[in-house]
Amino acid sequence: MHVLARLSPPICLYTFQENSGARRFYERHRFTAIAYDDGSGNEEGVPDVLYERTTPLATGEGSATTTKP
Repeated sequence: MHVLARLSPPICLYTFQENSGARRFYERHRFTAIAYDDGSGNEEGVPDVLYERTTPLATGEGSATTTKP
């Protein structure tokens, strides 16, 4: 079972602003950036971004057999 299928929206997570690979991944999976921070509140002191996904996992989404054109 896909992890998103186990969670109820909204799902929130943080990543560093400079982590472009992670940001593309989350945005591809329908997460939206909702807040940006200067990093003063995290241990690393690095600017971060808060992402949120408010939509539930669609049937077949996240499946290993799902293909994209």
